[in-house]
Amino acid sequence: MENNRGQSIFLSVVGIATLLVAIVGATFAYFSISVTGNTTASSINVTTALLGGVTYSGNTAGINVTDVYPGWTETKTFTISTDATGVDATANINYIVNLHTNTTAANSNDDTKNLAAAAASKHDFTYTVGTPTTTAGTATPAVNSTNADMPTTDGIVELGTGTLVGPNCIHTWSFTVLLKESSTDQNELQGKSYHGVIQVVVATTDGLRTWDNANSSWTKYPLGS
Repeated sequence: MENNRGQSIFLSVVGIATLLVAIVGATFAYFSISVTGNTTASSINVTTALLGGVTYSGNTAGINVTDVYPGWTETKTFTISTDATGVDATANINYIVNLHTNTTAANSNDDTKNLAAAAASKHDFTYTVGTPTTTAGTATPAVNSTNADMPTTDGIVELGTGTLVGPNCIHTWSFTVLLKESSTDQNELQGKSYHGVIQVVVATTDGLRTWDNANSSWTKYPLGS
């Protein structure tokens, strides 16, 4: 009887010790994952802390087209990167590149001033997303993003997606806008304008974030929300 009681106590102690080891192991594993790349940040900032930022040519994300002529074209390049240090070699950060058209901002909220709407029937106002260059990971333009018609109304058009992998990962994109020379009468395009913004959006543990170029920081998407 004493032997059985002693064996029961021993097994109970072993069981409790095993449970404690499991709990402690799980706790340490949880915190090591939560603070990867930034030992002082809360888990809410983990993903954004790994991102270096977005850099636009001309230091602006805007696509403003005014007072242009047939044959005019312009290319905007932009890079998306991770920090050079503090990023796990296997860390993956997914993002989406969007074109946000805002016709009101260009005073073109009607067809008398909207360049994209005026050019839509002849497909004279187009954009092309070039093949991105990458140091690691992947970056892919959206389907039908070559010589595509510029959006005629307010809204979001996806330009492509990508995945940054590891530290110091750099993806460079290009976005080219063209007002075609059709060798026909294009007087209907005079006095028209277009305004849009290229946005890079990432998913974090606290929701979607987009790069706010004015403040050089990641903020809630959409801006101002």
